[in-house]
Parts: sequence; C-alpha cells; structure tokens
Amino acid sequence: MAEELRETISLDELFAGLENAGQPKTPQRPFKLLDPYGPEDREIFFGREDETEQILSRFYRGRMLLVYGESGSGKSSLIQCGLRSSIPSVDMQFFSVRSAMNPFESLRKEILKQVKFRDRAVPEFNLELIHEAVFLKSKPLALIFDQFEELFLFQPPAVREKLAGELSNWLENEKNLRVIICIRAEHFSRLSEFESFLPDIYANKFWVRRMSRDQVYDVINGPCEKFGVAVEKALTRELVDRFTSGGEDVNLPILQVVLEKLYRMAVTGSQQRPSLTMTAYVELGRIENILSRMLEEIIKSHIYPDFVLQVFKAMVGIEGTKRISSKTEILKNASEFGFSLLEEDVDSILAYLIESRTVRQDVDSNLYELSHDVLAAPVYAMLT
Repeated sequence: MAEELRETISLDELFAGLENAGQPKTPQRPFKLLDPYGPEDREIFFGREDETEQILSRFYRGRMLLVYGESGSGKSSLIQCGLRSSIPSVDMQFFSVRSAMNPFESLRKEILKQVKFRDRAVPEFNLELIHEAVFLKSKPLALIFDQFEELFLFQPPAVREKLAGELSNWLENEKNLRVIICIRAEHFSRLSEFESFLPDIYANKFWVRRMSRDQVYDVINGPCEKFGVAVEKALTRELVDRFTSGGEDVNLPILQVVLEKLYRMAVTGSQQRPSLTMTAYVELGRIENILSRMLEEIIKSHIYPDFVLQVFKAMVGIEGTKRISSKTEILKNASEFGFSLLEEDVDSILAYLIESRTVRQDVDSNLYELSHDVLAAPVYAMLT
C-alpha cells in the first residue's frame, strides 16, 4: 500500500513546492536558546548523530514508538529535527498533537492545517479523517504526541481512556499510520493506563540519555564552525567539564542559554569575526542561576516590570509546571497576582515575551505557553 501511495503525487505536494520556494533553507543563528529544533535546523543539530540513526531504526521497527527521557534531555528536538529530517517528505507526513487542552481537537486542527480538502467534505469522525488524510497526501502519516505527560497532568481519566481506545482503533484500521509518544521519564509508568487498549505500548521504546563529553563538544563547536564563530579552547573545556563528568549532567536548555548569551556578547564585540571567550563566560556569573537572571533581565527591561511578572506567574500552575493558556485565561490568572490588567496590556506583554523567546504562541489555537518547561521552576520560585 505504501508503494502504491508513493506513485501518486498529491496536489498538496505540488503546491507546497511553490509555497516554500524562496524561503530560507538554513538557520539564521547558531543556537536555539529555548526554542525546539525542527527539520529546518538539521545543519546546526550536532551531537545526536548516533541517536538519530537509532531512533530512525526504532521508528520503522513498529507502528508505535515510545520516546522517553528526563526534562531537558532533548527528546523533542531528536524527534522533530533528527528523525523528521532523516525521512524524505515524500515518504511520510508528520502531524504534531498536543494533549494539554483537547488531543482530539488538536489532531483535527493539525490535519486541517496541512491537508487541503478543497471541495471534499471533512469527515466527522477521526478515523475517517485519518483515512482521508492518507488518501489526499498520498503517503503514510505519523502522529507525534509530544509532551504526552500533559495528558496525565491536565486531562481527566475519561479523556485518557477515550484516547487510548481511539489510538488502538486508528492503528488497527489504518495500516499507513504510525504513532510516536514522547514523554518525560518521571511519567513513564503512567502509560500503564493504556495497556488494556495498547498491550504493546512498551514494546518499541527509545530512551534519550544525557549527552556524553564528545557530544557536548560537538554541540558547542559544530554550530560555531557553520557560522564562522571562533571558540576559545579553554572555554570549550570549561563548558564540557561543567555540563558532564566535571559537574552536573548536561542540561541542554541551560547549555543553549549559555551559548546564546555568549554568542550575543561576541556579536556585539565583533560582527566580522565573533569569538566566544572565557572572559565573557566569567561575566555571565553562576550558571545555576542563569535562567532566573535571564527572566529577571526580561522583566526589568520592560517599561512595566510588574505587569510582565504577573503574566509570567499566570503561565505556571500550582504544581510548578507550565500550562498552556488562552489570553482570556492569562488575564484571569494574572489578576490573582496584583491589580487587574487590561487586554491591550496583555497583548503588548505577550508580544514582548514572544520576541524575547521565553513564550511561545500556537497561532492556530491562539494559545500561549512558556517556551520550555525548564522555565517553570524559576517562575514558580517567584510565585512562591
């Protein structure tokens, strides 16, 4: 069936070639700060070459793949950049599904965003919608359920049970469908809820481990070489020691924040030949507090710092985890931490935080969240 699908090129694919023409094919910066890596970032995605080959093999070993690891280990980037960029677009169509609000609504929105039904009726039921997407795209589909721990944090048992049953039904009745579940390690055991519907849920799994010294070296130097940025050897040794055996295990988001700040300092000093230096690194201060200091700088740089602090606090739940919220919910939650904000105030602050890359907006659903869950802890500390 997959071979038959590849014989037909859909109109979507023909138009996609025109839509993407002229768009930049290479990243504009060497580091991502707290943004996840995507397929377009393959040229600066270093240190995960072996894992990319391994997860690609696992992906084709079974129709369901479970990816797990600690927060900050790089699970999402390995899937969204490493795996996806290794599979030609003509061979697979990927859909990213979130479970924080409504996984079924998220699935439908993602399919309708990528699949043009034109004069065809949009099926009411999800299985038929998946069938139609396979037909119209003329290739197999892969559903990526990223941050799947959100299902257990924010959804009631009835929704979880319904999703388990639906996943089983979809996989049984659509042979050109694959499913990837990505979850934080501390929630790994909670997937046992799904075993009555998906008895093989643990059969095909991939553990995203922390990086080795050689991998951290590549994360630092690979992107710099691509962008013509020099790195002092002493700095590389210090960072490798700090984030591996010489200190704590590497936390990729924090390492990215450090590298991004060093890069900005280097570009400010020399546009022609920027260099990451030990002197600049020492100026940054203690790494343990770098996220808190970054948030404090962002808050204090705004004309209304108290408003920014209120919005930050509104985006973290009482469990100390980030939550995805609408603007209305942010307005309501922010009022609990001070005086009420006006809608135009929140609009301005959200735009400011998006520009600072600490908040991410889903433009299709108009929902907002912190750009990475590692920010939830320092924001929660401000909350308490």
